[in-house]
Amino acid sequence: MSLKTAPVLLAARRLDPFHELRSRLESVGVQVVTAVTTGEALDRLREESPHLALLNHDLDPNSAASLMITMRHSVPAPEILLLSDGPPEAEEMIRASLGLLYYGVKPDDPGVLFDLITTTLKSKHLQFSAPARESPLVMCVDDDTLQLSALNRILTRHGYRVLSCESPVRAMSSLHEMQPDAAIVDIMLPGSSGIELVEKLRRRSGGRIPVVMLTALNSDASRKAARDRGVVRYLTKPCPDREVLEAVESSLAESER
Repeated sequence: MSLKTAPVLLAARRLDPFHELRSRLESVGVQVVTAVTTGEALDRLREESPHLALLNHDLDPNSAASLMITMRHSVPAPEILLLSDGPPEAEEMIRASLGLLYYGVKPDDPGVLFDLITTTLKSKHLQFSAPARESPLVMCVDDDTLQLSALNRILTRHGYRVLSCESPVRAMSSLHEMQPDAAIVDIMLPGSSGIELVEKLRRRSGGRIPVVMLTALNSDASRKAARDRGVVRYLTKPCPDREVLEAVESSLAESER
């Protein structure tokens, strides 16, 4: 059995530009946890104890230094890679004073960052290897338990793993433990709308989780709202099983391109 490396923290206001780097790291078995605010970065630091952190200075320029100081005093203290919009006048002094492993100017080469991260993890004797490929995991979010059961039955029969959630809160909390490959989300949910959940899912995953919306709402306004948030397919209830499967299959295929 392969040993799993301690997580690498990726903290940036926008995660989309790091899609290639994150995909390459995960393809060789490196676990990547993400944060889009300073508060989330501190939460990941406490929860995951990463041995390495890649910080984008745009996360919060005003508190970036204090965040790095907090990291330096944590146990274990992660190695820090910092990306900035432009080289400061005293680059070497800043790098030394903050104890940075690396200081780069955006946009940086994903290959350079990949090599540096994996080499650093190996130097710390943290072993990692590409995980055995599992069948795709589909998160289904709907407060209708009968609908959830139907989706679970349809998807598992066709080889998918299913994570069923009856609320947006349950869906977001599940992301700490599992990383779905796609999501099927209803619009009318308890506590907040499915549209709001889509925004949170895409922000938390850096846009890596394709979302299929399955809802009883069939209006131009709801379709536009879903499309504006990045929903890849919009299906209305009742929906034939074949269309649900086709939507999931096409969304997964598109996300792998």
